[in-house]
Formats: sequence, C-alpha cells, structure tokens
Amino acid sequence: MVSVLIETQAEKVAALGRLLERYGCQVIERGPDHLRVGFPDAATEGEAIAEARLYVSMRPAFGASLRLGAAASDSLR
Repeated sequence: MVSVLIETQAEKVAALGRLLERYGCQVIERGPDHLRVGFPDAATEGEAIAEARLYVSMRPAFGASLRLGAAASDSLR
C-alpha cells in the first residue's frame, strides 16, 4: 500500500474521502484541508497518484481544487 497526501479545499475534504473510500482506498489522515490516502493496489507513488487522478476525474467538481503530493508520499509496506 502506498499513501499520498492530497490537498484540497476545506469544504471538500469529507466528500473526497468518501469518494476515494468507495473505490477501496483507505483514508489514513483527515486534516482541515488535506487527506492522506492509502492506495492498496499501488506499488509506487506514481501508481497511487495515477489512481487518485482517475477516481477524481470521475467527479469533475473535485479536479480543479486538488494537489497531489508525490514528494509527500510514503510507502506503507
């Protein structure tokens, strides 16, 4: 499992967490303007970020307000 820090607008944190959990992701940390999300099927940070982008692209309302942090990612293996 690889985790990724996702920064977003404060009012979208809860909805984004629920969206990613529907796709089997694990919300590890909820902050006021960010989430740390684990991607169980990802082997690398790049794969985790690609998954996050794919899931978020299905909900255009989130797209413009996200920042995915590859540098802030860490492996949970």
